[in-house]
Amino acid sequence: MSPRAEVKRALIVAAGALGLVVAAAALWPTTLTPEQRVERALGAIADAAEERDLAGVMDRVSPAYADADGLTREQIGGVLFRQFSRTDGGIHVVLSPAIITVDGEQAAAEFEAMLAEGSSFPLWPQSVDALHFRVKLERRDGDWMVTWHEREPVINR
Repeated sequence: MSPRAEVKRALIVAAGALGLVVAAAALWPTTLTPEQRVERALGAIADAAEERDLAGVMDRVSPAYADADGLTREQIGGVLFRQFSRTDGGIHVVLSPAIITVDGEQAAAEFEAMLAEGSSFPLWPQSVDALHFRVKLERRDGDWMVTWHEREPVINR
């Protein structure tokens, strides 16, 4: 094959590959569903908790927050501050897949979370909780924020 034919063949192959990439990009969903966005918001809260990033958690808590125990946003921040301050070692959060319903700017989610604390995790954590959460969220400025939650031990369900 002549050098010119090889170049032509390489250009045809490259154009074909580029066409496949463009077609795949056009057909592949690039936007997240509202349910996926809620799931990501919950994951961001869990990630921030693992890092003991109080601001990161509170960024996802609505100013209008009021929970089943009557706590406000500021009180939840205080509870988290004490929890993050007293824990030796790591905080580990594992979330189950959530059941999420979205209705316009409001959403609800139910899921289980395993929370483990302690310097020797995973071998011997200081404490482990398995909790069932029910969470309500609202969309504010494009972000999903928690407005309410309640939890109970999984063992009591």
